[in-house]
Amino acid sequence: MKRISLLGLTFVAFSAVQAGAADLPRKAPVAAAPFVCPTCNWTGFYIGANVGGSIGVVGNTDALSGFPTGAGFPATGNPYLSSDAKRALPGWIAGGQVGFNWQAPASPFVFGIEGDWQFSSEKSTMSVLGQNIGAALLSSGYTDEMKIKSIATARGRIGVSNMGYLWYLTGGGAWAQIESNYALTSSIPAVTFASPFGASFNTNRFGWALGGGVETCLFDGNWSAKLEYLYVNFGTLTNAIQTPTTAAGTFAAFTSTNRVDDHLVRVGLNYHFGGWR
Repeated sequence: MKRISLLGLTFVAFSAVQAGAADLPRKAPVAAAPFVCPTCNWTGFYIGANVGGSIGVVGNTDALSGFPTGAGFPATGNPYLSSDAKRALPGWIAGGQVGFNWQAPASPFVFGIEGDWQFSSEKSTMSVLGQNIGAALLSSGYTDEMKIKSIATARGRIGVSNMGYLWYLTGGGAWAQIESNYALTSSIPAVTFASPFGASFNTNRFGWALGGGVETCLFDGNWSAKLEYLYVNFGTLTNAIQTPTTAAGTFAAFTSTNRVDDHLVRVGLNYHFGGWR
């Protein structure tokens, strides 16, 4: 009988403890700590994609001349219609990159090489119209359109790694595919030049690039994100046109000289083979 009573008391006490424990506040689950990689080593190959915006800056000089002077053109000389302007070619860019980094163990300095290519939508169109008096009152003009269709660079990189971030400078060679389109018009084509008359040029330009950026390793150990600025210089590009000779013996010559710079701002995502070390 005493044994039964003792067992009963034990059961009642155990039930009371369980009920009391159920009423106690429960500790919230511990949130996962953010990814921190203070000792990341950036050595290895990587491949990625980028997207951003770009603004080409063109120092442009155009000149339209008529021959022979005084026939259907002003007798005051050539060029009889010209422009000298600085214009912007805004647009967006998208492409990819591949590269390799090397970082000595226990050293914050990172050295690397990177090549990239991106499609560009940069474009600008300029129109010039002039009123001229030669053998008769006439008007003539031209449109000048320039497009930067694609850009590529091959650069070296040098940077400093700190707490999962890579701050770097970069520089090297650059290449661009540039399209130029021109249209010449005259109100009296029989005595000036065939009108309308158009011409297009596709040119591969080589230059140099210089810039910098910051890259940070991401949460799972293989990915990084970057923000980068590049200044690119493609030198001076000159195009020349001559129209067919009319029955009156006249024709026109047009030249366009352009100094082309570009400014690229882009964000990118890279996958690092082998992950962080």
